[in-house]
Amino acid sequence: MATALFAGPPGRPQAPEVRLRWTLPSPLLDENSGMVLARGKLIFINDSKNEARVYVWDTLQGQLVHSCAILKVANVDWEDLAADDRYLYIGDFGNNAGVRQNLSIVRVELDCVFKKEACPGAYIRFECTDQKEFYARPYQHNYDFEALAVWDDSLLVFSKNWLDGQTRLYVLPKQPGTYRVGPRVALPSRGLVTGATYHEDLKLLALCGYQPRDMAPEIFLLVWPDFSLQSLKRPAFRRLSITPPQASQIESLVALDGHRFWMARERSGKKKTPVGPAVFEVLIP
Repeated sequence: MATALFAGPPGRPQAPEVRLRWTLPSPLLDENSGMVLARGKLIFINDSKNEARVYVWDTLQGQLVHSCAILKVANVDWEDLAADDRYLYIGDFGNNAGVRQNLSIVRVELDCVFKKEACPGAYIRFECTDQKEFYARPYQHNYDFEALAVWDDSLLVFSKNWLDGQTRLYVLPKQPGTYRVGPRVALPSRGLVTGATYHEDLKLLALCGYQPRDMAPEIFLLVWPDFSLQSLKRPAFRRLSITPPQASQIESLVALDGHRFWMARERSGKKKTPVGPAVFEVLIP
């Protein structure tokens, strides 16, 4: 079990605090699956069966201000977002049934996303060298993916393992092309990983996800300070259990600093008593 790697100053809470930050427009972002902070604004996507389009949210006004269609690509199952100074990266790698052989990340120029109504995307395609079978077995395999982050000149892709309660890390270059990659490390997430973020200034990696339970899923946050690919031999993260104000399926997160995060949920809950899409602010000790 990992121990706490940093402690806040006196007066910080001893358990994570969660509060509603924004209610997102419904049904427009009911199926939001990825979120990233770029140039002071949040960008959202929806997952499969939705448009190949990104949505820009002004964090000062607290409202949607722009959307941009992504051309020359399809939304097979978009699941997460990442960004660097120049590009937006869209993880089109959702794979619930385990049959996909067209996993990819779409790269789009950020300048275009913020200024235009439509922008072309370019594919970074990949296949996992450790996956040998591709018959349909929904939610009964370890080759689903929902989490993406940028680290240095690489893209970090984390698996959503339905069978063993771990997540595997795959590392890809940022350049469009086709790649064969194997896992660098398997991490004991003790749940299904649905989002990732990397804070470059703090060198902090964080993952979010949930552990299915009969009554309501446990939402968790994994925090890894001083992350680098060189540190993979000695993983040093801690796992925190998060309690949102309402039952939620958390899909993505953004690290604001070492103690504050934004986490987004899609429309969740029962048909008769649903909870709408929203962003929460999480303060950890």
